[in-house]
Amino acid sequence: MQKSFPILAVLVFLIFTNRMYSLENFDYTGIAFNGSGTIISSQTTVAVNIQLINNNGIQYQENHTNVKTDQFGAYTITIGSGSKIGTNNLIDINATKDLKIKSTVTYNGSSGVWVVSSLLKPTVAVTKASSNSGSTSGSYWNLTGNSGITPGTHFIGTTDGKPTELKVEFNGNKMNSLVINLSHALYRNAVFTDMADVITDGGVRGWCSTDLQIYRTAASSIASGSSSTLCGGMDNKASAYASTICGGENNISSGNTSTIGGGFWNRANAEYSTVGGGNDNKASGSYATVSGGFSAVADKYGQFAYASGAFSFTSGSAQTSVFVTRNTTSNAGWTNLFLDGSGENISLPSSATWSFRIIVVGKQSGGTTNGAGYEIKGLVTNNNGTATFIGTPSVTILGESNTAYDARVTVSNSNLIVQVLGAGDALRWVARIETAEVTW
Repeated sequence: MQKSFPILAVLVFLIFTNRMYSLENFDYTGIAFNGSGTIISSQTTVAVNIQLINNNGIQYQENHTNVKTDQFGAYTITIGSGSKIGTNNLIDINATKDLKIKSTVTYNGSSGVWVVSSLLKPTVAVTKASSNSGSTSGSYWNLTGNSGITPGTHFIGTTDGKPTELKVEFNGNKMNSLVINLSHALYRNAVFTDMADVITDGGVRGWCSTDLQIYRTAASSIASGSSSTLCGGMDNKASAYASTICGGENNISSGNTSTIGGGFWNRANAEYSTVGGGNDNKASGSYATVSGGFSAVADKYGQFAYASGAFSFTSGSAQTSVFVTRNTTSNAGWTNLFLDGSGENISLPSSATWSFRIIVVGKQSGGTTNGAGYEIKGLVTNNNGTATFIGTPSVTILGESNTAYDARVTVSNSNLIVQVLGAGDALRWVARIETAEVTW
């Protein structure tokens, strides 16, 4: 004959307010009784049926198998992880104050006493605004995606001027945690990532800067220039307006609109200067470029330099360069060609010797065929600030429409200067200077 047993309320929890909450998976601890009301202790094959009920009946139901009990008959399961019965989802349930848990144990084919417990507002569950529409609700973001979203109205973020942080911890180690901090006016319109607990402050980002460098050991290793960008790497500094470093380590982009592609220990110190990558390269002249390599120096206006190493760790002591000079002739005298077209010369470093090959071209305005071309080769050295030729530079005429036109190379102080002769005609002149450079 079936025995009747009283309902045992073994768990007492906080009572909900009238506010409704949607549920996600949460832990539940109960006591397992058999049909005679005896505790089922130290077993591993207990089955538990869970029902969430309120005044309107069963709202959600699931089964758990192979549940373990301890010596006191206690067991712990995660509600939401069992085999669901019916079509309702746990996340669709409104956890109002009248919602309760009914748990029934089955062991060795026999059902035990069922227990009803008041439902605690789960501390381990994610509490969200109430909704009966599940993942279609715009009141929260579902782990499996959302629909019915209105751009400009629905968003992930804050409304109190505080930054939004997305955090990932690796193996529970905060030192290895990645924090993506998305901020607005409070942080000067900067967007950046930062490693938790490495640099507390991280320094001051520049206005409208982007700093995606995830590790730094100094507060100054940031995108501190306005509109500057750090795409990644470690211990890089983009400290000037619109300066950019794409990656690498210990690089400094300190010239306005300067760029470093990556590599190690590179410097782009002048405006519009560029270092493509490599190691220990320096672009310190305006518009200067080091494509990459190792220990090259481009310290002159518009210089393009390359090196694959250096003597005695002296940057620029073994490299090649390309320069472009220009000017316009308007009289019968010799006219200097300049790197910027108006006054920037090519200066030799102290104790440097260069071999050079210069290609010169000139053209008169309009549709005329008047013009000239020359090739100049030679060797120049700088001894204590004074440049002199070793031997005599050779000049080859590639072609000229007027024999009065001419080109030559000369030195003044430490400068190597290309000069042209237009014989009173208005000609535009351009020279390409290729050098092989050694310093000792």
